[in-house]
Amino acid sequence: ILEHLARQELFLMPMDHDPGWYRFHPLLRDFLQTRLAMESPALIPALHRRAVHWFLSSGDSHQALKHAQSSDDAVLLGDILETAFGIWSREGHFSRILFWEYRLQNSPLLLRTGVAVPLLCTLILSRRFHQASTMLERFRDAGPRDVSPDHHRVLLRFLQLYLELFQNDNRFIGRQDYQDLVQQSRLYDIFPLSLCMAAYHHLQHARPEQALEYASQALEVLKQSGHHFMMDYASLIIALCHRSLGRPGQAMRDIQGAYLNMPIDG
Repeated sequence: ILEHLARQELFLMPMDHDPGWYRFHPLLRDFLQTRLAMESPALIPALHRRAVHWFLSSGDSHQALKHAQSSDDAVLLGDILETAFGIWSREGHFSRILFWEYRLQNSPLLLRTGVAVPLLCTLILSRRFHQASTMLERFRDAGPRDVSPDHHRVLLRFLQLYLELFQNDNRFIGRQDYQDLVQQSRLYDIFPLSLCMAAYHHLQHARPEQALEYASQALEVLKQSGHHFMMDYASLIIALCHRSLGRPGQAMRDIQGAYLNMPIDG
């Protein structure tokens, strides 16, 4: 029936990139939305909330966020932001995070811990260091809102060192307090990233055995957490460790394995 209606051009359009899926013609969609707004405006927020959960179940976090924003439910929007930012940061989809950061500029939702941490890491990895520094100050001044004070303190320390690692490598290499961060972050999501930083620190100080130990542990934890993007970073450190230890063949196999396991963004 849908195919017949589409062929007759009766206000139905096939989706180019999704065979078997159709959308209303924009004129009909606008007409129906206007009728809904006039006759049953109270239904609109509830319909947006239903759409949020449908798109989330379908794996489309971007559309879920659009409907959450239209639902005028700040709590729901914040929850979906946390979910989406967590997924996108693990997969390395930084452009999606930056799109919503721009769309929600200066929103207090961006200071929620589950939003702020992946956003700050994204800004750092995107080399937006000035913006990351400014936001880090805001996150520090906001204080612990949805985590314990100890958790907030550990996150701040991690983010400061993460920023130094990518902005001012020489300053990071001179530090000796990364080991405390590894121990303090053991119970939190940043633990594998802290292990990566410790591995890099040992590698830069010509301690490849210790670096290999930290990087191997980080790679295993990253696999368990589905953090595909940083798995490549840990694999690179492991390869550099094997090269420093006189194992060029193993280093080449590590690089090839990381490339083969790299997720393809459809």
